Amino acid sequence: MEPEVRAAFVNRPRLVERCPGFLGLETFTDSKDPALFYLVTRWTDEHSFRAWHRSEEHHLSHRGIPRGLKLDASFTEVVVLDRISDPIGGPTWEEHAADSSPLLALQLSRSSLVHFIVAGLDGTVRSCNQAVLNNLKLQESAVVGLSLWRHLTDRDAAALRQQLQEPRRGDDTLLLNFVDATHSPYTVQCHLDRRPDSFVLIGEPVSERRLQEELLHLNNQLTVLNRENVRRGKQAETALAEAEAARAQVADLLERITDGFVLLDRDWRFAGINRAAARVLTQLSRDPQRLIGRGIWDEFPEMVGTVTHQELLRAAAEQVDVEFEFHYPPLSRWYRCRAYPTRDGLSVFYHDITTQKRAEAALRERAEALTAEARRKDDFLAMLAHELRNPLGAVGNALKVMSLAQPDSPEYARAREVAARQVQHQSRLVDDLLDVSRIQLGKIELRREPLSLAQVVRHTVEDQRNALEAAGLTLSAEVPDQAMPVLGDRTRLVQIVGNLLHNAGKFTPPGGRVTIRLACNPAAGQAELTVADTGMGIAPELLPRLFDPFTQAETSLDRSGGGLGLGLALVKGLARLHGGTVRAESDGLGRGSRFMVTLPLTADQVVAEEPAVSNARQRRLRVLVIEDIEDAAETLRDLLELWGHEADVALSAIDGLETARRIRPDAVLCDIGLPGISGYEVAAQLRADPATASTRLIALTGYGAPDDRRRSHEAGFDLHLTKPVVPEELQKALGEIGSTLGSGT
Repeated sequence: MEPEVRAAFVNRPRLVERCPGFLGLETFTDSKDPALFYLVTRWTDEHSFRAWHRSEEHHLSHRGIPRGLKLDASFTEVVVLDRISDPIGGPTWEEHAADSSPLLALQLSRSSLVHFIVAGLDGTVRSCNQAVLNNLKLQESAVVGLSLWRHLTDRDAAALRQQLQEPRRGDDTLLLNFVDATHSPYTVQCHLDRRPDSFVLIGEPVSERRLQEELLHLNNQLTVLNRENVRRGKQAETALAEAEAARAQVADLLERITDGFVLLDRDWRFAGINRAAARVLTQLSRDPQRLIGRGIWDEFPEMVGTVTHQELLRAAAEQVDVEFEFHYPPLSRWYRCRAYPTRDGLSVFYHDITTQKRAEAALRERAEALTAEARRKDDFLAMLAHELRNPLGAVGNALKVMSLAQPDSPEYARAREVAARQVQHQSRLVDDLLDVSRIQLGKIELRREPLSLAQVVRHTVEDQRNALEAAGLTLSAEVPDQAMPVLGDRTRLVQIVGNLLHNAGKFTPPGGRVTIRLACNPAAGQAELTVADTGMGIAPELLPRLFDPFTQAETSLDRSGGGLGLGLALVKGLARLHGGTVRAESDGLGRGSRFMVTLPLTADQVVAEEPAVSNARQRRLRVLVIEDIEDAAETLRDLLELWGHEADVALSAIDGLETARRIRPDAVLCDIGLPGISGYEVAAQLRADPATASTRLIALTGYGAPDDRRRSHEAGFDLHLTKPVVPEELQKALGEIGSTLGSGT
């Protein structure tokens, strides 16, 4: 009996008085150690003894029992449970013990679940334990000294005030619905202990499932009570009164729980509907009262054949409890349902779990998105490794051939062309990758000027023609004579047209045709550029994500098309930056594709001409190269000398500054990422020195973002070129410096 009694008292105080033979409970403190607290339960045939201690758990000897306590011969053990190091306040331990209240033991336990509240008869809270504050989600200052009624539902506050005014009943046990700081209700099963000028509430929160179990227990008690009354031949009036009291208690519990409850009879007719279920039925425009006596499957035929229908039939047929989840489309809600067979039919409880289901779905979607993102990252890294290794392999082979072949041999010339082509290809990969990143981060800047779009298209077509015809393709262009003025960045517009032509060439087999067409749409005020091919076409499922970065139609291991899948993403980003659009069409695999770009025309008819390249002989310049990578510095010096310039090399910033002051060069080509002193500081010092203040400074760097260009300009650089530097751009820049120096400016 002891373990059961102990569990009933500690976890469910209300059930203590139901234990057969239970007479009462007394509490004492040890006269030598006031911090040691004893609890004695009294029974008809024995006493049991319990003591609280924090640090140890063992059997105590009889000499640990305080004086004045008598135990009969059946006493055999003392179990150590807990220790209370200081009183909670108010009366002393002796006064509490003298009170002989079972509530004191629970107060001193300081449970994280058990509620302990002392309040005046007007409802003002005098003290409470931490469990109350935790469940209400409030600080002590928001509870103690204020009204208890504000933390109860209006109905329960009124019921408690009424009970305090009535004479004490045999069982002062009640269910109270508290409301926490977030306005969420929770139920506490309490004992009420009355004092002359105050009262004490003690109990623990109960779950909805426990309330349901209590409800079923009361239902069973009601049935047993009716049978017992008939069997014993009690008077009909007494049996009816007791049955009505039990029914009232059941009805009260049903109205208090937040779960929906439906009682079905053996013929599947509605026999009872609680308040929570009625609210759901009201949302369906159904009158709960009219449903009583009607069949559930007749009123809700859409549920026939569903998991709800199958599980309820199973519960009734097999007389087993069932629990399941179901989705109800008319309300777009998810519910968890529990059904319990009774003697008269089924008791069905359900509660809304839509929020939980949506959270689970969101987590699943997030997990799937992360998995897809990780897969795309892995695919990209594999593509990047493939695309970088291929050019490096070709360049390595070309260099080996050049080291073995004669400089004037065809093998040497072919190897040199291969190396140049592969370096250009690798440079384009890096530039595309950086451009996509800048577009996504919003860090790309357009150098807008009024341009002839027709001229840009014609020049780009001629630049791409040789590559396409070398691949066995026919390129035709339909470009009108009118200028079609747009306000745009020449380099980026060339990039749009070039990427579309390059994409068409990559996915069109030899013998195919690529057509580029430029037209004017005056009504829309825009130019329309179309690039069509007779190539492999586009699968319908690929079209929606065709312009996403790293998207490619070809995924075979040989990756004969090459590339990182960035070209079309760049076209989309650059077109949008110019205020235009891009879209793709295809009649299916093997039937070619069409890409359409629209760009707004400008009202300004002034069209900037492309700068003319001077053919004049370049002036011989003295150039200083400041670069910490020796191979890069030496090859650049060789290139400069082949162009007819006098070149010096410094492999550090300090050597570069000293050399510049000594030789006073016409131009300095300086890396930005130098060890020790950065290229920005080198430029600033050269500008501050009168001997080198007029020297033309060109930044050669792998940093090419707009912020990097701004910083180099602020440091004193005249020009910013990104690595790998296009030789023609560098030669052009040096030619302009020579022209300026030759004119004396």
